[in-house]
Amino acid sequence: RYMTLDLKMTTTIEIGALDNKKKDTFVRRGEEDATVSNLKRNKCSIRTFRMTMALFSCDGYSSPTRKGLRSLLACIPDMNQLEDVELGGGMLIENNHDVDILTAAFRDHGSLRKITLDDFIVYATEFPKNGAHDNSSPLLEPLFLETSSSLLLLESLNLKCYACHKRWTQSFVSPTALIPLCQSTSLQTLTLSNLGLTDDHFMLLADQIAQTKGSVLTELVLNDNRNSDKGIYAIVNALLSKDSIIEKLEMLNNRRPNKCTSELLLDRLETNYTIKHLKINSQHQYRNKIEFYLLLNRMGRKTMSDPKVKQDDFLAILENSKDNPSLFMYFLRENPSFIFVKNLKIR
Repeated sequence: RYMTLDLKMTTTIEIGALDNKKKDTFVRRGEEDATVSNLKRNKCSIRTFRMTMALFSCDGYSSPTRKGLRSLLACIPDMNQLEDVELGGGMLIENNHDVDILTAAFRDHGSLRKITLDDFIVYATEFPKNGAHDNSSPLLEPLFLETSSSLLLLESLNLKCYACHKRWTQSFVSPTALIPLCQSTSLQTLTLSNLGLTDDHFMLLADQIAQTKGSVLTELVLNDNRNSDKGIYAIVNALLSKDSIIEKLEMLNNRRPNKCTSELLLDRLETNYTIKHLKINSQHQYRNKIEFYLLLNRMGRKTMSDPKVKQDDFLAILENSKDNPSLFMYFLRENPSFIFVKNLKIR
C-alpha cells in the first residue's frame, strides 16, 4: 500500500497509512530520529513527502543544515517510489551548504515528478575571507542545474521565495541555468516567484520555451521579480501566439504597466484560444477586453473555432454562456450555421 507522508502545521508529525490496517504513527517535535527510522523502514512505499510550517518555526530547527531537518531530507534519495516533494512555509536558506543539502535530496531521483519549495526565506550570511559580503554567486544555481539535468521525469518545479536578506541584491540564479528547464519535454508547470529574475531571465525564458519542439509547458508563474515591462513584453510576444499551449500565465509585480505591452497583449488574445488564466499588470482601459477574451477561452472558444465541432458541444457551450449576452452572441456569430439547427433549444 502506498503511503502519503504529511508533516502538518501542528505540534505533531503525522505519518499515515503505514500498513494495510491504516495504522497512524505520531512523532512529536524533538523525536525526529524515530521519524527517520520510520521513513527508512517504509521508504519503498512513500510517494508523497510534505513538510510544512511546524518544522520550520523559530522555536525548532529551520534550515536544512540543522540536524533534524537534515536527517529527514537525507531519507528522500532512498524513497524510490517518491513522486512529489513539498517543503512549505518558513524554511531558512542561510548559506550555500543549505542549498547543497537540498540539491543532494533531489539529485538523480528516478521517479520524482514534482518539487515545491514554497515561501522559503533566504537569509544568506556567508562571507568570503576578505570580509566582503559575497552576493555575486547565484545562491540557488546548484539546485537548478541538478534538478533540470538529472530529473528526467520532472513535470512540476515550483519555487517561491517569501522574503530575502536585505544585503542579497542579485538574482538567485543565472539566466543560463534556466535553459535546461526551458528545453524540457516533460515539464508542465514552472513557478519562479520572487527570485530576483531580471529582463534577461524573462527574455531567455521566452526565446527558449518558444523554440523548444515538443514542449508541454502549460503553466508559467513569474510573480514578484525584478523585471521591467521589457521582460513582460518578451514573454507575451513569444508565448501568447496563436499556436501557444500556455493555459496559465502570471507575471505580477509592483511596476506600472506599459501601453505598448497592454496593446500587444490584447492583440495576442484576439487569436489565442488557449490561455485561460492570466495575471499581469495591464492598463485600466484594456482590462475589460482582456478579461472578456479569457472568459471566452474558459467557456470553450477553442472548441467553437473547430469547423468540425459537434452540435452537442456547441449547445453545451451556449447553455453555459446564456447568462452573459456578450458571450452568447459571440459564439452565435462564430457559428451562424447552428442558428438554424432544427429543435435548437436553450433553456
